[in-house]
Amino acid sequence: MASEEKPLTVYTVPKSGKTLKIGNEVWPIIDPGVDVKFVDFLTEGRHFNGVVYLAFAHAIIDAGNPVEAVISSRLRMTLPVAQDLHHVLGNMIADALKPVEKPLAN
Repeated sequence: MASEEKPLTVYTVPKSGKTLKIGNEVWPIIDPGVDVKFVDFLTEGRHFNGVVYLAFAHAIIDAGNPVEAVISSRLRMTLPVAQDLHHVLGNMIADALKPVEKPLAN
């Protein structure tokens, strides 16, 4: 190997083993290991030409320093995807707000 040549680096992207069916097509779901972000604030919410724009921020609170809201992620999606997100979030929130049933004592 000449001194200027670099070895080939191969990156693998793990498959989750799950699929997504769209019409008659089955798409494999690939997980490239995207970082998980915890967010505290919704900082942008608008739509234009059938695209929904969302931005989220997380809080930085450090004693003696000014507080900050730092942008964590920006999402762009079509209206049908936004409708799916609305439906899923609505169901999750409704389920989370249901009162917990306490079992009766014997």
